Amino acid sequence: MMRAVIPFMREKKSGAIVNIASTAGTSGAVAGIAYTCSKHRLIGATKNMAWRFRKEGIRCNAVLPGAVDSRIGKAIGAGHGGE
Repeated sequence: MMRAVIPFMREKKSGAIVNIASTAGTSGAVAGIAYTCSKHRLIGATKNMAWRFRKEGIRCNAVLPGAVDSRIGKAIGAGHGGE
């Protein structure tokens, strides 16, 4: 998706990209290695894009939500020694 919008933002010399990752991408998680790796990769790509296009007026940031108090969150925690 980032690749698709960058040309338009470069033309306008401004833009903002917001990616949704997870705290699992910075600290690991019980969610599994594939999930953790995918979020770590997205955070890295976001930082790279922010650095690469900063002089062209394009901002790139990531939002990293943490665990959510829900039935599925509790089930995951319970399966890994949590409550």
